[in-house]
Amino acid sequence: MKHKPAEEMPNSHALLPRKRVLYIVPYCPWPAVHGGQVYVFYRLKELAKHHDFHIVCPAPPNHSSTSRAEAEDALSFCQSVQFWEPSTVPRSRILRLLTDYWSAIFSPLPRSAREACTRQARHAVKSAIQRTSPDIVQVEHFYTATSLPWFKHENTMKALLPVLATEQNVESCLLEDLAGFSDISRTRRWIARREAHHLQKLAHKLYPFFCGISFATDTDRSYYQKLGWTGRSSVCPPILPEASVIKISWEDSSRVAFFGSLGFFPNIEGLNWFCKDVWPHILESVPEARLVVPAKPNQYGTAVLKDTPSVDLLDIKSGPALDRLLIQCDLCISPIRLGSGIKMKNLMAMRLGMPTVATQASMIGIASKPEEDFLHAESAEEFATAVTRLLKDTALRKRLGTSAHTLFVRQYVAPAATQHWLDFLDLASKQDEAVAE
Repeated sequence: MKHKPAEEMPNSHALLPRKRVLYIVPYCPWPAVHGGQVYVFYRLKELAKHHDFHIVCPAPPNHSSTSRAEAEDALSFCQSVQFWEPSTVPRSRILRLLTDYWSAIFSPLPRSAREACTRQARHAVKSAIQRTSPDIVQVEHFYTATSLPWFKHENTMKALLPVLATEQNVESCLLEDLAGFSDISRTRRWIARREAHHLQKLAHKLYPFFCGISFATDTDRSYYQKLGWTGRSSVCPPILPEASVIKISWEDSSRVAFFGSLGFFPNIEGLNWFCKDVWPHILESVPEARLVVPAKPNQYGTAVLKDTPSVDLLDIKSGPALDRLLIQCDLCISPIRLGSGIKMKNLMAMRLGMPTVATQASMIGIASKPEEDFLHAESAEEFATAVTRLLKDTALRKRLGTSAHTLFVRQYVAPAATQHWLDFLDLASKQDEAVAE
């Protein structure tokens, strides 16, 4: 645990005094590699200029290349950082499946909530509350509230402090999609369906506890409202940094980039569809084209790509190396058809000024316009046509990439995106005022 005294910083949100915010995250935000980590890290870094954040989260896993000291140093803009020991995940796939199956039958909580309310997590959170005396508690994903000392399995919680929840996506939607995916075993489909049911039940239980929830998209907010949320809510965009490099060379390379975690089900499903139904048609029109997939290789990605021609699978996950690789490609693709929330891969492509072909589902929540900021495609034929069109039209690539980058800077970089989050944190103050009245 790392702690430093509060520093005097200029507060551009003059109407709000600096508040102590205890921020509970179900994973370590550093390194900012995957979508959730990127979403949390840069938002937290910006908001820490306006309020005093104390973060509580699991320590980086033992197999991670990041040490606790490195994570603490990266999160030094927080007033304090406190880790809890993450639960041990069985290395064997069979043991993981048996553990998930057993828990799905006998545990009243979904797996994500079980991992957030371990003895170590609850002890760390309780200790942080006593140590920091926060004005506000903020949890990333509603189920993380199970780590609070007021949570009881059999009773709805009673808030002792204003608690805000931030939702990046609708996890039960993702599990429902997974349950309908025929390429996985019946057991895994049953577990996914059961977990989705547990998440929805827990959501009903926890909703009255929050004084406000932020959502990534209006679509996500509508879903939660159908589940019963009638309280205060906000739709807040991600806060991301400007890129140190952007695409300025538009010479043809005939390279098409797909990037994102190959352990994330919507990515695997979308990439599998693209490789089987779209890529062969592109190669017929542009035989020299190559599909570039910068991602950590795993069993799922290898299975999808092993029979796909003209593919380069590169072990590059994030950072400057990924940025440099992407801007050397002609375009990015986002063939995502499932899931919820904002697809960070599309924002990261916009950040670099990369022209993109994307499905409607993958662009939900992003203020982009088809033919102005990206090319829209749904069917395999439409997607192949759009990618081929971009590969052959240098001027179109430049126009779309430049427009997308301009939109990104206008919508998703501080201070434009910051105000939404400051207003969201103000919901806790409004609850205090209502109680006082």
